[in-house]
Amino acid sequence: MNRLKHPLEYPDIRNIKTDDKFITPLLRKIAEVTLPDVWHKYENDGTEKNFINIADRLGKDEFFGTPWQDGMIYEIIRGGSDLFTEFADPALESRFDRYIDEAARAQEASGDGYINTFTSIKHPNNRFGQNGGFLIIQHDLYNAGCLFEAGVHNYIATGKKKLLSVAVKMANYICSEIGYPPKKNIVSAHPMIEQATVQLYRLMKNEPELAEELGADADAYFELSRFWIDYRGVHENRAAFPKYMREYAQDHEPLRKQKEAVGHAVRAALVYTGMAAVANETGEKELFDSSLRLWQNVTETKMHVTGGIGALKDEERFGYQYELPSDAYLETCAGVAMAFWAGEMHRTYGDSSFFDVFERVFYNNVLASLSESGVKYTYINPLVSHGDIERWDWHKCPCCPPMLLKMMGALKTYIWSYSGDDLYLNLHIGSETGIDGLKLSYRDGKLKIASSEGRRLRLHIRIPEYAQGWTLTLNGKAVAPEIENGYAVIEREFSDDDTVGISFEYRVIREESHPYVWENCYIMLHPDDRVAVRYGRFIYCAEAVDNGGDVDFVLSDAPLVHNSDGTVTGKTTDGRDVILIPYYKWNNRGNCGMRIWLKQDGMKRDGSLTGWEKRLYRPWKID
Repeated sequence: MNRLKHPLEYPDIRNIKTDDKFITPLLRKIAEVTLPDVWHKYENDGTEKNFINIADRLGKDEFFGTPWQDGMIYEIIRGGSDLFTEFADPALESRFDRYIDEAARAQEASGDGYINTFTSIKHPNNRFGQNGGFLIIQHDLYNAGCLFEAGVHNYIATGKKKLLSVAVKMANYICSEIGYPPKKNIVSAHPMIEQATVQLYRLMKNEPELAEELGADADAYFELSRFWIDYRGVHENRAAFPKYMREYAQDHEPLRKQKEAVGHAVRAALVYTGMAAVANETGEKELFDSSLRLWQNVTETKMHVTGGIGALKDEERFGYQYELPSDAYLETCAGVAMAFWAGEMHRTYGDSSFFDVFERVFYNNVLASLSESGVKYTYINPLVSHGDIERWDWHKCPCCPPMLLKMMGALKTYIWSYSGDDLYLNLHIGSETGIDGLKLSYRDGKLKIASSEGRRLRLHIRIPEYAQGWTLTLNGKAVAPEIENGYAVIEREFSDDDTVGISFEYRVIREESHPYVWENCYIMLHPDDRVAVRYGRFIYCAEAVDNGGDVDFVLSDAPLVHNSDGTVTGKTTDGRDVILIPYYKWNNRGNCGMRIWLKQDGMKRDGSLTGWEKRLYRPWKID
């Protein structure tokens, strides 16, 4: 896969407005129902008391929530700020501002720019796991990364600088303590600060007057992010405890040497995102190669059909290659991290395969984590249930809802990307945006490009992997453009009157998995060959409530039909009707059995690897 000459950019979120029959109502529900619900529940956990305890120097030993509680609040603020660009909520925004004020006061009380309420209250002499501390528990750097992201996104979305100022002061403090020798060798036990620091660097590099006003040093921030990529897995002179955090914390081996995705799946995908972000700034071949190698390892051997990653409950980690059981763990946070990683990899290569993965994980694993009511959640998203899995109102470790909000807030920024005269339409989501003097409107399969002076562009239109056919028209006339990296490319001078018509053919697909995936193949322990049903962006499942209490039926070879209500219907081998629903809708009608991988009559697979090169899933039959 060839890298682009220059990394692609995503548009300013303030210039994007969705107008889509599916996504816009979804985002409205997230903004008006889910966001206030998550914020209220974190408030009820006593989060604000942690900041007030420090700000008012109360000296109380009582801490509310988890050690990563600060980070969760920052993540909600990040996601909420992004959502406010389209769905304003002045009352909730003022509640955000109150927390930001308390965070600023708590930081001021520390006297040196440091802020992490758990460490300050419970382990004040053990910052970053030093002097007898425990880095894996404390989350100093993870919370700082969440702060950096929230500061950047809150500023871009609202123009407010207070939280960004808090982020800059914390970044400056970290830069004074941690980094290349003679500074301290400390890396985050829970990655994500790597990519967050790149975000802070990019903002300050692009707005030097803002950087000067806040006392920010963009170059120092980028050096810090490079240090964290370079020194992960380098244990000599490690200043924090534990010095060796093994595979669980992605500290077992330097990133440039890693060949297989192992350990905690959330941590892995987040540090891989950071590595890709640093590579996009430095242009270093070795980092690019490592990023792509790990991406291919995950997507070709360790990703479930829903896009979820992290098969095993034990340490929420990856399994062996092709170890993809239906009762897998598949944490929501890991799915969100996978989508963010895909977005950063697209910047490097401009290849449609990254958004094929993005859509697979977003529309299935990630969306399944939220109930249709918008106020119940999941931590894990398995591919099978025996009626024993229930959505929860709240959780002892409620880390997934804030990550979900981050993804939902950022979603519309991925619709388009660009570099120079190359313009990419990545996600087929109705929207309007402005990019570099262009006005773009995409609704109901019609893309209008407005440029008052006329402009020559290379327009890249993504052809999704699940489309069985497609047609493009330019001003009403059919065109047959070249396909480059999975995008149809139209190159011409566009003017105000130009309209590109985009139409896709979708059919029901029965997907099969690689022969090495034990659970779905011919191997003697699992004699039933299975298929997963897909229509467009969505993977389908059978729920017992629709199928007479049975999800272990055998699908016949009779055609599967997609219906106007979104269901897919078919027949079993004994003549019964089958009803399938999109997986993201499961468990909204009470607990019952559910299954994605369905027994299929007549497959007769022999284990041949022909045609499986660099593929984990492929169509077995298209109805």
